[in-house]
Amino acid sequence: MKRNDSWSAIAKELLKCPHPNCQHIGKVITKVHCRIHHNMEREELKKKYGMPIRLITRSEEQVKAEARR
Repeated sequence: MKRNDSWSAIAKELLKCPHPNCQHIGKVITKVHCRIHHNMEREELKKKYGMPIRLITRSEEQVKAEARR
């Protein structure tokens, strides 16, 4: 999985929080999420675990096309 270079996703992407015990997925990994769920600032989380992981979502048409192959 590729790491993102931002805390915000673009287009049809989603991001997974980099904390190994966190399953949070969203368009943005907010400072508030980091503070509330991990008791860390976002920069601390970045130093310890790296940047968020990119999850590329596919449209329904892409999924159907893949199933036809």
